[in-house]
Amino acid sequence: SIGGWSVDTGRIFDAADTIELNSATPGLNIKDAGGVERVSVKSGSFLQIGGGTQYVENGSFEDQTLDTGRNFRSGSNILSWSFDLGGRVSASLTDRSSHADQDKAVSGDVTLDVFVPSGQQSYDGQSNTYNISQTLTSSFSQGETFSFSSVARFSSSFSGAGKDRALGPQYFRLEYSGSSSTGFIPFLPANAFTASNGYGEYFLGTGQYNSFGASAELPEAASFIKVVMTGSINDDLGFTVEKPLYVGDKGTIPAALKGKKFTKTVKGSTVAEYPETEITWDNFSLRSNQRKVELTDQGLLIYNSEDSFIKMDASGIEFRGGSGVSSFGSAINRESFTNDSQVAGTLGAPALQPYTADPEDIGITAFDGNVGEYAKGNHRHKISAGTINDVISGSTLNVANLVSSGDIIAQNFIVSSSVTSIEYQSL
Repeated sequence: SIGGWSVDTGRIFDAADTIELNSATPGLNIKDAGGVERVSVKSGSFLQIGGGTQYVENGSFEDQTLDTGRNFRSGSNILSWSFDLGGRVSASLTDRSSHADQDKAVSGDVTLDVFVPSGQQSYDGQSNTYNISQTLTSSFSQGETFSFSSVARFSSSFSGAGKDRALGPQYFRLEYSGSSSTGFIPFLPANAFTASNGYGEYFLGTGQYNSFGASAELPEAASFIKVVMTGSINDDLGFTVEKPLYVGDKGTIPAALKGKKFTKTVKGSTVAEYPETEITWDNFSLRSNQRKVELTDQGLLIYNSEDSFIKMDASGIEFRGGSGVSSFGSAINRESFTNDSQVAGTLGAPALQPYTADPEDIGITAFDGNVGEYAKGNHRHKISAGTINDVISGSTLNVANLVSSGDIIAQNFIVSSSVTSIEYQSL
């Protein structure tokens, strides 16, 4: 021992064995009180991202033999999963192998879907809810960092008409049960990242799948962890959602900015049209991870979980925030994808392209159009005499005064009124 440092074969370490120079790394390692490496300055490659133990079973729903298309499920007959449905909600394991490319599964061929059929009877007076869960059994250690994630999207029968459909937020959380706990206790997402109902909140987009999830530390040893997915499918009139009054009220912020909320109304269709609506999930994952910072000759890695890390190497800088928060004074993106966006100020964007050809003549039949460009505010339509003739032909025309500069030709001429004078010219 020299000045509180010990020398051993291949390494030099302090009295608490929390800092070491190690030839096996090779480099400098800093450990936590439990002896787990948290910081490494070394030569060599990064740790494997997403290499932690995978706990979710049947996470992509490929472990059952299914027919092509929808395979309706009831009770608990999805391997490893349980679910409860309310209202007119149905559940399906859908084999999408024969679907068009944009409708396939992300991982493998099968997705888990919940959906509500179209029609007023599917929404009015219905509580269209779902609760999907999986309980995992193992020896989970206190202090383990768990990351949960999945990919999802929604679709509706509005999509064929190019219309938006207002769908409310959906929810998830993880709960644990150990020898010192009674029942299941929520722990993921961390409290700073939950909605007022204690769940993680996420919004779904249409078209491409997007991921959702969170990470958190297990506060005590546990024997069981439960994954819970819950939510509802509202009608297309819109929904209400609770929002923080301060938009940055998530994560670590001054206490004076926390707490105040308001209820926001998101409006959808002016008149309810009750579309079929489907929520689709794929690739559920729950991994245990080791939080670590690595500085190597290849770059820098600040790692929390597979969906929460910063990585810099020769190929660029990659940032994934998981359930975290990003706040910038200004940001410039080449491409951006979001499931839920709010603009609190002005929005600068290229001008939308107007329809530049002459408008169609007024017709006599309905047509919803097939050009997606908008009409200019002072545009004018033309109406032809033939169209007027077609519209009033065979109909009764009521007018207060009729003045003609030419001949009026009628097959039957009936006068039924109080007549003061009639002028006529014989032929």
